Parts: sequence; structure tokens; C-alpha cells
Amino acid sequence: YDPITIQMQRLLLIILTAIFCSGPLNAQINTEQVTLMGRHALYFDDYLTAIRYFNKVIETKPYLDKPYYYRAYAKFNLEHFLGAEADCDLCLERNPYLTEVYQLRGLSRIHNKNLQGAIADYAKVLKDEPQEQNARYNRALCYLEEKQYADAEADIVQLLKVAPRHSKAFLVMAQLRFLQADTAGAVVWADSLLKLTDRDDAAWGLRGKLALATEQFEVADSCLSKAILIEPAYADHYMMRAQARHALNHFDNAIADYD
Repeated sequence: YDPITIQMQRLLLIILTAIFCSGPLNAQINTEQVTLMGRHALYFDDYLTAIRYFNKVIETKPYLDKPYYYRAYAKFNLEHFLGAEADCDLCLERNPYLTEVYQLRGLSRIHNKNLQGAIADYAKVLKDEPQEQNARYNRALCYLEEKQYADAEADIVQLLKVAPRHSKAFLVMAQLRFLQADTAGAVVWADSLLKLTDRDDAAWGLRGKLALATEQFEVADSCLSKAILIEPAYADHYMMRAQARHALNHFDNAIADYD
């Protein structure tokens, strides 16, 4: 996009916002035009302005479905997850066949700690789009968190059939093996992931954790050092490396990591 054109679009959006929000709008507003303006605001990540536009459309024509979805999207990006879920509910009451709304509500429900609700939403998405990778992966994470390990593994197996190099799927499979006390199997999956990419701090962190569990402290130190090099702001990497260094009697280095 031409930067000048984008700046002009932003200026036009600000002017239109001032016009539409300066006084009361009656039932004669052009809801299609106001919806379009709200979507332009979403494009520019101006979520509060977008919500004001969609509020006007909903006040005028509360029976429409999509304005609730667009407002839910804006609320989600403002981290108002309860409001986002509620708007998805309202949208689906008006039209229960919008797959993208179940996708958004699933994400909102994860943030709202309603994992079984999210699982139900992703089931609807996958019924319509069996190869949808995000829904498959997110549902596997929900199953993992709910300790439904067989269901989580089934989703990851399906995901890897569609996307054989999906790195996060390898990570989940390694975590599944570890949680089921199959450390050797977890190492196989973690090593396979590191063959795919050696720039994933989570993969190195998990490999270091597995080395700690098997008392391979030198290996743990090496893996966690690589994780820290990639992501120096993640505290768990330092904590685990400190444990490895303490076991190796490298006390000064362990204290430095704890600090």
C-alpha cells in the first residue's frame, strides 16, 4: 500500500468519525455504509472507533448478524474477552451457520477459562472445515489442558496429516508423551522438532526440561542456554538452567541464573 494513501484513508476515517459521532443518528442511517466504516476502523486497528460504528448499526438494526461479529472482533483485540464471547453469542443467535464466529468464540472461551465450551466451538468449525489447522491445534491444546490426552493426540495426528511440518504440533506431541511418563518418546518428538527448526526457544526449553528429568545436566545446560539465546526474557529457561547448574556444582552460575 502507498503510505500516502493510507494516511489519507486514516484522515478520512477520523473526519467521518467526527461527523457520525458528533450528534445522534436516527433510524435512517445507511447501515451498510456505517458497517463499512467500522470495518475500515478495524483495518487500522482502531477498535474503539469500530465499536462505536457497530453500536450505531446494532441500535438501528439489531436483527443483523455480522455487526455483532465485527464488534466481538474489536472487543477481543481490546482483551475484553467476556464481551467478545457475548457478542459471538448474539451473532450466532441470529445466524448459527457462521464458521468464523465459532472460531472467534472458541478463542474467547479459552481466555475465559471455558475450555469445554471452546472444544464444542472448534468441533463445529472442524465439521464444516475438517482441514482447518488453527481450530485443530487450538482444540488439541484445550484437550491437553483438560487432561484428555487421547483426544489431544488424535487431533495432533490429524493435524500432522494435513501439515507434516507443523512445528507446534511436534511440541504438543512431545508434551503429551512427557505428561504420560514416556520421557523417551518425548525426547524423540523434541529432537524431531529441532531438526525442523533450531530457532524455537520453546523446543530447546522442552528439550532441556527433558534432559533435567533424566539427569542429563550437561545436556540440559546446553539446551537451555540455546533457549535463552533465542528468548532471553523468559524466566523459566533461567530457572531450569539454574537447576541444571546447581546439580553440576556450578553454584555461582546457578545463583546468577536465579537472580
